[in-house]
Amino acid sequence: LLEAMTVLQGVTKLRRNVAITKRVNMGWRPPRSLFYEGKNLPTLEMGYPMLHTNYDILNRRSSGFRKYMPPNAPRPPVVRDADAYAPHGEDGKIPIAELLGKFRFMVPGYFVQNGELAEMEAFTTAIDLHLVGWMKVRKTFMSGHMQGDWTALSYFQRWLTEKHLSREAGTIRAVEIYEVNTGLMHPLVYTSLMTVKDNRKYGKRKNQLLKTLERAQISALESQTALERRRREEFTEEHCV
Repeated sequence: LLEAMTVLQGVTKLRRNVAITKRVNMGWRPPRSLFYEGKNLPTLEMGYPMLHTNYDILNRRSSGFRKYMPPNAPRPPVVRDADAYAPHGEDGKIPIAELLGKFRFMVPGYFVQNGELAEMEAFTTAIDLHLVGWMKVRKTFMSGHMQGDWTALSYFQRWLTEKHLSREAGTIRAVEIYEVNTGLMHPLVYTSLMTVKDNRKYGKRKNQLLKTLERAQISALESQTALERRRREEFTEEHCV
């Protein structure tokens, strides 16, 4: 029994010594020694790293922080006198087709099939007039930005204001034309005509639909409350002295 107790005490002491022994953590960096020479980083002069590269004429750099800016291209003269233009360039005047312009439009209304038919008709009209830009057609509005020659812009603006949209596509309630500008220069900002599609995910569409239904329900309840209040007031005036 005495020998067993002695062996047990020895094992316990051995375990205790193993537990308090410091172990080397390989996840830490080794401590710096006298042989540490520092990181190899290039020196900077005027913001440029001084690397050991061979000489080449392409390796030139400007002194200081100056950057080369090309000179501005001269702008072509734009004649803004209305008498200097003619429909087809008669009497040596400038053809009106060379006068470029732009405008933006907002058309509230109701367009069936989420505006697909109205989008097709408006896009066909604009592409036939060789206009560039973009348009966005939804169920309750139509908006866009058009650029091109002024004759084509006038025709498209007239197509909107006179409401040439077919009844199958929907109805136009009003037309707002703004940011009208003439005298643009080549090249135009847009090079083609495109339509902005509804690429929202199902979750966002569902949330938007729920918000629309909530607003419609709230407006219906408010109108019903106003009618009920009016009915009670009329009843009170008729039957109360």
